[in-house]
Amino acid sequence: MTTAVNSRPKRMLTTAREAILQLSLVQFVAGATLFLLVFWGFDYIPSRIAMQFALLAVVLRPALLESRVLWIALSLVNTFALIDAWVLVDNHKYLTVYWIYVVTLAVCVSNRELGEKVLAWHGRFFLIFVFSMAALQK
Repeated sequence: MTTAVNSRPKRMLTTAREAILQLSLVQFVAGATLFLLVFWGFDYIPSRIAMQFALLAVVLRPALLESRVLWIALSLVNTFALIDAWVLVDNHKYLTVYWIYVVTLAVCVSNRELGEKVLAWHGRFFLIFVFSMAALQK
């Protein structure tokens, strides 16, 4: 009995690892972005509610990670959150909204390969831009 109990966590980790490895780049980045938005998104109440409902929907139906409607809605809600408190919003929230638009664009393009290229290009630009601005500021 102890071997069955001890092998269960290993089996669960193996299953989770296999599930993650089966995700496309667009699905993985979309899921990671949604996770980050739920925990470190805007404090704007409609945005919080939208993020939590989006996460619940994705947990119940994982195919929604690549839903155009879902990501356009998340883009709009977070844009309104940014506009609502634009004076008080930290700089990284502007970057968050930029990244939400990148994920939305990657999900909305015609094929997955082009979506992966969009993510790669904007990811590189994002890193270069952020580090360049941080270096210039110092």
